[in-house]
Amino acid sequence: MKSSFLHTASIVLLVSAAIASSNPLASKALQILPQEPTQLGVFFRVDAATGALSEVEVVKKLGMKKGKMESFGRQLFTSYIDGAAVSPIRFSGSEPLTFVVRWTGRTPESLKSQVRLMQLAEMDGKRFLTKTYVPVDVQSYGKVEYGLNPRNKELGALSFKVTPLARLAPGEYALGESFSGEDFGGACAFGIDPPKPSGSAR
Repeated sequence: MKSSFLHTASIVLLVSAAIASSNPLASKALQILPQEPTQLGVFFRVDAATGALSEVEVVKKLGMKKGKMESFGRQLFTSYIDGAAVSPIRFSGSEPLTFVVRWTGRTPESLKSQVRLMQLAEMDGKRFLTKTYVPVDVQSYGKVEYGLNPRNKELGALSFKVTPLARLAPGEYALGESFSGEDFGGACAFGIDPPKPSGSAR
């Protein structure tokens, strides 16, 4: 009986190792608990080695560009991020990325349908919104803290990890709770640079 149990356990461990090795994103997942944000609705990037948080570009307002006229006097508009054509916050395409944010009144299930990671289009020196989304995983962590919401101090605030489920191609990105109207719902922006060739100087 004991040898049969050990044989079964060995098979389970081998299968688990094979699954992990076949999924490079999973093998590079964050292994430590990140620090918790002290602000509500602000995204931070997590250092995979230490769990420390670093700031990303905060985006609060969108510009609107008029497009061509359609029938019945309807005019098309496109939205862009105010500012430069590229974000000052840069990451390498080879880096594992995890972002964190703290909100009240949210759950991982609700955020999975509300948070969007969008690849932006660069045109005319601006970053335009698109409908190209990257799927993300949302997990809560840490402890509920009360008193952070100035409008309702009885609401508990919870921290969430947001991790892209696909490796990000070089380009510009925006991460936020919503992208409707003239405002993001507490969003950030960043850019992905091509990975450096192996052996290149840092």
